[in-house]
Amino acid sequence: MIGDIGDATVVDDGSPTTVAPTAANLSELGAAPERVLRADEALPMLAIATDADLVRVDERVSPTDGIGAILRYLPRTSAGGR
Repeated sequence: MIGDIGDATVVDDGSPTTVAPTAANLSELGAAPERVLRADEALPMLAIATDADLVRVDERVSPTDGIGAILRYLPRTSAGGR
């Protein structure tokens, strides 16, 4: 979910699949900061690279810093058909 992010930036390690709001946050992920990018350009590329959906939200929804995520995982099924 992307709302109003203004001129926000993110940092990446040269890969479109690893971004963070700061170099320190990226380091916590075990990646070395390589570039500073505009968030409104980097986040759509991240969504494409990870097969995620991107949803633009308006003023009725205000995620912190203009960015929110909904994480969904496919349920695992056992060999017994459960």
